[in-house]
Amino acid sequence: RRMRKSPSGKGLEHIRIETAAIDATLTSRPSLAAFAEWTSKLDKVGAWLAQRRGIAAVYRRRLAQYMVGAATPDAVIAGSCFTNFPVMVPFERCVDIARTMMLAGFDVGRALYPNAHRHPKYTAVDGETDNIDRMVASTLYLPTHFGVSQSYAEAIADRLAQEIEAKLIIYNR
Repeated sequence: RRMRKSPSGKGLEHIRIETAAIDATLTSRPSLAAFAEWTSKLDKVGAWLAQRRGIAAVYRRRLAQYMVGAATPDAVIAGSCFTNFPVMVPFERCVDIARTMMLAGFDVGRALYPNAHRHPKYTAVDGETDNIDRMVASTLYLPTHFGVSQSYAEAIADRLAQEIEAKLIIYNR
C-alpha cells in the first residue's frame, strides 16, 4: 500500500490509500478538519434543502410535463431533495437545445459520465438498455443550488420551455 496525502477543499485534508486490489478490511474516516467543516454546515442543511425545493417548484410550475418522472406523486416530490431538476427534451434536439441555452447565458447540464449499464459487468445481463441511453441523451439538468434565485429559475424555465416547444413544432409538422 502506498499512502498519499492530498488537499481537498478549503484547507481540508484526507488520506488517500491506493491499492492494487480491494481490501475489505480497509476503512477510513474524515479528518478532524472535515468534521469541523461539516459541523459548521449542519445548521444550514434545512435552508439549503428549502432553497432547492423552492427552485424545483419554480421549474415544475413551467416544465412539469417535461420533468423526468413527471407522474411522480406529489408526496414523493415534497420529500425530494432536488440536487438538480431533470428535464426531458426531444432526443434529436437535446444537444442543440443545451447549446442554445448556454449561448443565451443560462446554466444547464448534461450527463457527463458513461451510464452504469454500459459497464462490462452489466453487459452480460439479459435485456435491452436502449431506453436508458435514449433517456440520458434526452435529459437536461437545471440548477437548484443556493446561487439560483427564483427570478433566474423562472427565466431558465421560460426559455427552456420556448426552446422545447419551438423544436416540437418543427418536428411535429
